[in-house]
Amino acid sequence: MNIHLSIELERLLKGKVAAGIYPSQEAVIEAALVRFLADEPVPHAPFGELIDHDFVKYCEREADDSVTLDEVRAATSRVQDSMARVIVEEERAERF
Repeated sequence: MNIHLSIELERLLKGKVAAGIYPSQEAVIEAALVRFLADEPVPHAPFGELIDHDFVKYCEREADDSVTLDEVRAATSRVQDSMARVIVEEERAERF
C-alpha cells in the first residue's frame, strides 16, 4: 500500500522513528490508526433494540391504574434532593 503524506507529516513520522519511539514509519502509522479507530464512536443500535421489552411487560403487569398523574407529581415533588445522591448515601449507610 502506498500512502502520500504532506511534508510535515512525513517529517513527523521520521522524527518518531529517529527518536526510537517506533521501529519504522509503518509502525507510527499503524499506531495512529489503532488510536483513531479506538476513539471512533460505536454505531447506535436501532431504537427498537434499545427497548427492554421484558421490563415493559413487567410494568404492564404491575401497573396500578388507580394512581393518578397528580398523585405521582405530588409524591415526586416532595423529593428534597438528588435521587442519585440519596440512593448512594443509603447504600453507603447499609454497607458501613
